[in-house]
Amino acid sequence: MKITNIILLTLAIVGVIVGATYWSQDWSAGWGFLGGAVVAPSAPAQNAPAVPQEGVTIKLKIGEVKQLKDFSVKIASIDSDSRCPQGVTCVWAGQVALTLEVTIPPSSANAISLKTDGVSNSAGAYTFLLLEVSPAAVFGKEIAKEEYSATIIVKPFHVGDIKNRRE
Repeated sequence: MKITNIILLTLAIVGVIVGATYWSQDWSAGWGFLGGAVVAPSAPAQNAPAVPQEGVTIKLKIGEVKQLKDFSVKIASIDSDSRCPQGVTCVWAGQVALTLEVTIPPSSANAISLKTDGVSNSAGAYTFLLLEVSPAAVFGKEIAKEEYSATIIVKPFHVGDIKNRRE
C-alpha cells in the first residue's frame, strides 16, 4: 500500500471519529463544539427521513429542496447535457453534469459536482451518486432547465468507499 493511500485512509478515519465525537444529534438541544469552535444548535428536521446504511434514492427537480434528517440537498444547476438524443446513433452516449448543493448544519452549503458517469462524490458524511436524469434528450428539442429532474442515491460515507488510485 502506498504511503499516500495510508495517509488518505488515516485522515478519513480521523475525520469520521472527530465528526462523530464533537457533533451529534444528541447535542441539538444545546450548544456544542465543532472543530474547537462553539456553535449554536440547528433545529432538527421534523419528520425528515434518516439515511439508512444501504442508502436512499431521492428524486429532485432543479431548485427543489429535499430535507433529510441531518441535511438538505437541492440541484443548484445543470452544468451540461451532452446525452445522445433518442433515435440518433452516436459514438458516445454523452452525460449530464450538475451541481448539487448539500447543506449540513451548522455549516454553509457545499457545492459538489455529479455526472451520469457512475462516479460518486461526497459531502460531509455522505456519498452521492447521480443515477439518472430526465427527460431524455430528443433530437431538435432543447430541454428547459426547469424541466430537468434527477434521481440520486445517497449513502453514508464509509472508509471502504475510498478506492485505490494509481499514481
